[in-house]
Amino acid sequence: MFTNPCRYYWGDIKDPAFLAKLLSRQRRHHREARALPLFRDTEQAPGLFNDAGEQDVGNPLLASWGKLGRDYIYLLAGLERYEELDAFVDIAPDNLLHNLQSDILELRNAAVAGQSAEAFAHSRDKRPLALDDRSLSIHVCHSPQREVEVLHDRLLAMLEADPTLTPRDIIVMVADIDSYSPYIQAVFGAASGDRWLPWAISDRRARESHPVLQAFITLLSLPDSRFASEDVLALLDVPVLAARFNITEEGLRYLRQWVNESGVRWGMDDDNVRELELPATGQHTAVRPHPHAVGLRDGQPRGRMAVGAAV
Repeated sequence: MFTNPCRYYWGDIKDPAFLAKLLSRQRRHHREARALPLFRDTEQAPGLFNDAGEQDVGNPLLASWGKLGRDYIYLLAGLERYEELDAFVDIAPDNLLHNLQSDILELRNAAVAGQSAEAFAHSRDKRPLALDDRSLSIHVCHSPQREVEVLHDRLLAMLEADPTLTPRDIIVMVADIDSYSPYIQAVFGAASGDRWLPWAISDRRARESHPVLQAFITLLSLPDSRFASEDVLALLDVPVLAARFNITEEGLRYLRQWVNESGVRWGMDDDNVRELELPATGQHTAVRPHPHAVGLRDGQPRGRMAVGAAV
């Protein structure tokens, strides 16, 4: 099932950035007077530009942000048998967001660009907007955590301004939810009192949701990896694995310090280095000779033992 934002076929619209590059190449091609035409099929060019040489992209926002959907629409159109259900809902352009949605629905380009200041001052495509229109807002933040903090503040303001709005009515879409999960947990999880909001993270990858599963996948991939020291030590950040070997948080700090001071960087041994088609130097691998001996017992530094690796 595919939810289509546009009632017209848009599988052939082009990204404005692509057309801008194409137009630049076309001008350079004519300027250099090359013998070969830019297009093998010269009838293709008029479909990309109008008589004035302007780009015809339909709706530029849909063309730029809807590339995956556009390609999928193109593939669906090539199927011999598929069921198409038209259930489009007309959108009243009563605010900024609805204007954009209506333009996408109708494959309409209401943007005005490349004109003089005088022509733009009398443009008929201008649309009046209410001063209190908050249907669409853009925030520039210096970090992902700040983005989540601004989101939290905006949600609280929206809930306070509209008594009929409830948290169950709100969904936040993120391109890569896994990269934002730590910040969401830090901001929303630390809120208390009147600033607390019920929240949940969905659509996370299973291995991101379960640290033990992530550790298991890492173990399976170790034989084909470079055995980077930090990748191996990161396994002990999983509480279950650390508890299995009686390694405490303090003991893990000592272990990281010892591995760093011993010069171990990556590789099990020289044979492992050669398997990666790299020259063996006899240094910086897990089983190289060490001037120091270290050990762990009961999660604390005990005794003396050669630094090695065991998986």
